[in-house]
Amino acid sequence: MKHILTFLAVAWSSLAFAQEPDLDWVSTFGGSSAEAVAAIEIGPLGEVYTVGTFTGTVDFNPGVAVHNLTTNGGKDIYISKLDKHGNFIWARHMGSPVNDFGLCLAVDDSGNVYTSGFFRETADFDPGIDSFFLTSVGNTEIFLSKLDSSGAFQWAHSFGDSAGDMGFDVDITPGGNVLLTGQFWHSVDFDPDTSTHVLTALSGGDMFLGSYLPGGGLDWAKAFPSATRYARPNHLTQDDSANIYITGLFHGQVDFDPDTATYELASAGQADAFVAKYDSVGNLYWAQRWGSSALDLAYASAIDQQGNVFVTGDFAGYADFDPSTGTDYHSSAGGTDGFLTRFNWAGDFLGAVTWGGTQDDRSEGIGIDPWNGVYVCGWFLGSADFDPGTGTTSLTSFGGRDAYVSKFDTSLSFQWVQRFGDVNHVYCYDMFTDSANIYTCGGFLDSCDFDPDTSDYYKTSVGLADAFVHKLQGCNTPSFSNISLYTCDTVVSPSGNYVWNESGTYNDVVENVSGCDSFIAASVTVYPIDSSIDTHEVCGGLMWIDSIFYAQSNNTATITLSNSNGCDSLVFLDLTVNPSFYTTDSITSCDSATWIDGNTYYANNNTALAPFASSAGCDSVHTLALTINYTTSADDVQVACDSFTWIDSNTYHSNNNSAVHIVENASGCDSIITLDLTINAVDTSISISGATLTSSQSGGTYQWLNCDSGMVAITSATFQMFMASQNGSYALVVGSDGCFDTTACNQVVGLGVSDQNAQNVFSIYPNPTSGSIEIRSLHSFDAYQIHDLAGRLLQRGEIASSNLNIVLPTGLYVLSVVDNMGETFSELLVIDRF
Repeated sequence: MKHILTFLAVAWSSLAFAQEPDLDWVSTFGGSSAEAVAAIEIGPLGEVYTVGTFTGTVDFNPGVAVHNLTTNGGKDIYISKLDKHGNFIWARHMGSPVNDFGLCLAVDDSGNVYTSGFFRETADFDPGIDSFFLTSVGNTEIFLSKLDSSGAFQWAHSFGDSAGDMGFDVDITPGGNVLLTGQFWHSVDFDPDTSTHVLTALSGGDMFLGSYLPGGGLDWAKAFPSATRYARPNHLTQDDSANIYITGLFHGQVDFDPDTATYELASAGQADAFVAKYDSVGNLYWAQRWGSSALDLAYASAIDQQGNVFVTGDFAGYADFDPSTGTDYHSSAGGTDGFLTRFNWAGDFLGAVTWGGTQDDRSEGIGIDPWNGVYVCGWFLGSADFDPGTGTTSLTSFGGRDAYVSKFDTSLSFQWVQRFGDVNHVYCYDMFTDSANIYTCGGFLDSCDFDPDTSDYYKTSVGLADAFVHKLQGCNTPSFSNISLYTCDTVVSPSGNYVWNESGTYNDVVENVSGCDSFIAASVTVYPIDSSIDTHEVCGGLMWIDSIFYAQSNNTATITLSNSNGCDSLVFLDLTVNPSFYTTDSITSCDSATWIDGNTYYANNNTALAPFASSAGCDSVHTLALTINYTTSADDVQVACDSFTWIDSNTYHSNNNSAVHIVENASGCDSIITLDLTINAVDTSISISGATLTSSQSGGTYQWLNCDSGMVAITSATFQMFMASQNGSYALVVGSDGCFDTTACNQVVGLGVSDQNAQNVFSIYPNPTSGSIEIRSLHSFDAYQIHDLAGRLLQRGEIASSNLNIVLPTGLYVLSVVDNMGETFSELLVIDRF
């Protein structure tokens, strides 16, 4: 990925992790008994306010001057104000003849101081020359007090019943109201005015949360019922949206929803730690618990700029810190160990870290600087490893319990730890952090070296135990700078502790060239990484912007370009490749074919090409594969007798050479057949001349039949001419060119005796003859005629002698002679010139 980073007013070479702080100052005060600071707060001008408990007479001025306060009897509540350098401004006290405890305080933007805790019997809460007495109903009673910035009394209220009621923490809302949380028993009226607002505890000590106006009047108050044991809220804080977070411990079963709904959690052991989030009027968002079978306590919580919730405390044994269905088990090294756990704004568990040694170790205070550095303070005994990671950072107390301050980043990674103490005990109970300083408070016995470095800075208690206020400063010469960061996805902060992936203004701290903190306000601009889809539908393929040719469809190819901001621009290819088609158009045709290219082809062809556009618009080519088969023709020569039925189913009775019939040849083309028909018709006509029957068909074959004898063939009557020897009925089987037909029967009648005996009247010799014949007869003949078998007269003449010379070609002829009586006699004449 590409990153665009621009830095203003800071050089990368000077950046490193923020260094451990140095001692700025420490103020202590005490008397002959035991004093301790319970809580610390920083005012609008850097003033340091503390609240706690003292006994007897105590000089509250840590300087050379003296400002003694004396209790009303037992332990009293004190409030102290120092300037930002630890110099005394004022101190006040409040109390009764018995023990009273100041446990918490809050300072508004005007420097007004609100405190709470508990008192017994009758206590004067006006620290001035006047008095303002409050009297407890029973055992201990809650008080809520307001002093102005000069320590002058403004008002005080008490809330309680016959049991032990205590106020544990106060905070100021953005609107100036005072939030108060604590523990109560039985029924308590939380309205300090003439009206009443009674809350009733179900079982043991129940937790409450109330909101009071700047003038002390009740805004609202709610209780959190515990069905079996108790709930104790140790700490109260708010986020930038005025959401309220309560941290503490509980035992048994507690309903963390103060309204009509129910949200119950049950402890796993003696007591479990909890953190709960509410809106500005006390409506529940969520609540989480964690712990072991032993006693587990949450002492304090803090909220970072992203709304993450950090909770610190201590635990014993084997504890599951993940309140969800998952698990995150940690074991104490021995006794109690400190813990730091993290939730997001929605209450989801994000992790936990623990630290400690074989003896008791506690973490009681927490703070977050503007750059989301997380600090905790507490105390330890013996040797303890303060690095919860894979590394080891072990410290050993000087003798008794030593105090420590430890730093983590927002992801719970260990940064450093510092401690201060001596042979006797030192306790750190609370802390406050700002942009450059860490304030802690607590109590110590005898002497203590308050400088966490190699140098020494000892303070010695006046009596049994004195109170201290301790300030650590990152550097005497810090630097401040602004940077602008421009990135395409995420950017690591200059310290390396954070990863920023959204536009906004962030804070970070590093060590500058002088070895001091460099506080950086980073204006981060995150440019988006854009993406687009490059859609193509092409033919054949595409050479894309990645210089790769894609021949197939593709929807997985990507390329990273730079957009106008210099950031990655991811381009995704959506390619559809439509193919070009190369087809062969196989055609078989007869004689010719007109193709798609508009040309007519008369012969085989496999080279012609025709381009076309496919349905997708791509260039494609048809190749012609043409086979030309041809039309054939033939003459069907037929010779038939009389008639002929052809393949066209027509019957022809005469010659024909024009009839045409088309059939399919072996190639599937037309075969045109022309009829060449010769009809050899046999002429069956007979001419009759006297006793002579002559067939009209010449050049054929002849067989004369006797119809009267059942169509019996007449012996030797095989000529064109037949001369009947007697009256009767005669027919002829005549053939010509292979055709045969039988004539009708023809009658010969009226044949005279002479005709019948013609053969007895004359004869022809020789017969057959080559041309010369002799007519032999007893009669005298005057003339002769010679006819062919068709009846045509071929020759005639007078008979001068009995010898005739016949000049005719080979054939059959009929010779007729006429006598002087006019009677005609005929005889068949055969001329054979071969």
